[in-house]
Order: sequence, then C-alpha cells, then structure tokens
Amino acid sequence: MSENPRQESQHANNHYLYYPDEKDVPIYLAYGFRPVFLLLAPYMIISMILWGLVWSGFITIPFMDDTLTWHVYEMLFGILTAGVLAFLTTGLPELFPGVVPLIGKRLKYVMILWIAGRVSFWFIDITGVYLTAVLNLAMLGWLIWFAKDVVLDKLQRHASLGYVLVAIFVIESWFFASVAGFAETPSMDILKVALGAIVVLILLAMRRVNMESVNELMEDKEIDDIYIARPPFTNLAVFSVIIFTVVEFLYPDSSTLGWLGLAAGAAILGITSDYKLKDEFILNQPYILYYSSIFVMLSAGYALMGWDLLNSEIYGINHLDTLSPVAVLDLHI
Repeated sequence: MSENPRQESQHANNHYLYYPDEKDVPIYLAYGFRPVFLLLAPYMIISMILWGLVWSGFITIPFMDDTLTWHVYEMLFGILTAGVLAFLTTGLPELFPGVVPLIGKRLKYVMILWIAGRVSFWFIDITGVYLTAVLNLAMLGWLIWFAKDVVLDKLQRHASLGYVLVAIFVIESWFFASVAGFAETPSMDILKVALGAIVVLILLAMRRVNMESVNELMEDKEIDDIYIARPPFTNLAVFSVIIFTVVEFLYPDSSTLGWLGLAAGAAILGITSDYKLKDEFILNQPYILYYSSIFVMLSAGYALMGWDLLNSEIYGINHLDTLSPVAVLDLHI
C-alpha cells in the first residue's frame, strides 16, 4: 500500500539534500523550470506572431512545401519539449530524492540545445531537415536519459512516465523518417499519434503533480483534509485516449471515432471528481481552478472532435487539445 499523501508531500524538499555544489549559479539557472518559464512564454508570443504573418502571407517560409504539418509539429514537439524539460528537471528530484537537480552550466547547455532546435526549425528550408531532426531528437533523448531512474526503479512507481517518453521519442523519429522519405506513413497521421501520446503523458504527470502539490497547498492553507488522485479515473482516461488515437490512425473515417471522442472527453472530465473531498470544499481555491481547467480543456478538445466527426455540418480543429498540454506544463510548478 502506498504512503499517506501527507507523508508523501514531505518528500517534496528532499532533493535539496542533493543540490549540486556548483559555485556562482545564476538565479535563473538554479532550477530546471526557471529558464524554461523565462524563454517559453516570449517564444510562444513570438511564435504566434510569426505564424500569423506566415498564414496571412506577409512573410514566406515554405516549410518544405508543407506548412500545416510543420506548424502542428512545432506546437507539439517544439513547445511541449520545453514544458517536459521543466517538469522532469523539477519534478523528478521530488519523486526520486536521489536524483540530482539539473542546474547551472549543465542546464544552460540543455537550454542552448533547445534554442538551437527552434532556430533550425524556422530555417529548415536553409539548414535542412536532418539538422532539425538531430537537434530535436537529441533534446528529447537527453530528457529520457535524465529520466532513466524512473524506468529502472525496481518498484516501477512512476515507470509509465519513462515508457511514454520513449514512445514519444520513437514517434518523433518516425515523423522525421516520414518527412525524409524513409517511411511511407503520412507525416500528419504520425502527428495525430503524437498528440495522443502527449496527452497520455500529461494525464500521467498530472496525477503525480496533484498528489504532491494539492496536499502541500492544503497544508499551507491549514485545510484539514486529504486529497487522493484515484488511479481508476486516470487509467480510464488514458485508456480512452489510447483507443481514440489507435482508431483515428487505423480507421480515420469510421463513425465510431466520434463516439470515442465523446467518451474520451467524458473520461478526462471525470478526473475532476477527485477534487471533491470528503470533509472540505476546495473547488473555490485558485490552484484547484488552475488544475481543473487543464482537464476541462483536454475534455473539451476530445468532445468537440467527437462532435465534429458526428456532425457533417461543422468543421473542427484540434487547437484546444494542443494548447492544454502547454498549460499543464506551465502551471504544474
């Protein structure tokens, strides 16, 4: 049986015992999430402006004559990779106290690698797809190496996070193989699979984030109750998203896909019932509103896709589904 959530929340500061003994570390490189938050927000603003100029025709970037595919790629892998970096480098030392936090020069080099990946993306028509592939896959590969203790943990307490990361790495490699002509699968179909894998990663990460942060915040506010993120709710949501993703890839024209989208939306929304505690009311707390909005956005994304598939008179897009992963990885700290 797992530890009491209040006891688990005490582990959140154990990584300070293993804080690297590096001299003169700038405050913005003291923890993994800090440079990500400093760079990701302005990059997202700049990115939206650039994409607006591209789609309106004010600037011309061919993106290998497939602008839409590369737009989706950057939203999923370019921005999300930074969010995953923030989560892993900050959260793993809390989940596994023996993991040394990434700070200082090592953190700086990793952020330079992420920046180089973004530059290579915007200049892909000049630098070529291979450089973009190497830089972006190297970034994700380094994250998997940093998270290897999760997979190697004998108790397999959080191994699912590591396995999903490996799956995302394989999917991204598959995508670049398709773009380079080494795989016949349409690149957009691969990105749809990637979206499903990323949503699964978010759901698994949020369960752990909630268990740690909600109980700590309740303790700080002297709320005398215990929050428990129930595995069945998360497992059902993960299962529903996986089934939707598999059917979407294999049978994209099936009418069943619409109902599966509605089912996935309902399953994800069901996770919010965990916030209804036995003795205390916390649904009016700001941090609960932040966390629950992530599930609501994901749920709305899948439900609207399902509604779109069942209604021939409308045409939907997946932006609700691609924006909410960014939200979760920014708000979890």
